[in-house]
Amino acid sequence: MTEPARIPVRDRAAFLLRREHPAVRALALVGAVIVWELFTRLGWVPALFLPSPLGVLQELVDMAQSGQLFVHLAASLERSSRSPRPSASR
Repeated sequence: MTEPARIPVRDRAAFLLRREHPAVRALALVGAVIVWELFTRLGWVPALFLPSPLGVLQELVDMAQSGQLFVHLAASLERSSRSPRPSASR
């Protein structure tokens, strides 16, 4: 019995290559932020649990202008520098 003729293939794993789509990534991110804003504005998600992106941005600006952002940031950085780090060896 003869073997069937083999068809030459350039790259069998070509379908595994990940193609870059920066525009799709950017649109997905913008879409997620818009949906997030809509959910909070329509009241589907309480702002207490998921504040709107614009609300978060406004609070960031307010805290930066009042100087509180830097106070809280310094305290957080100090706490993180004092925290014990897990050792790599056992």
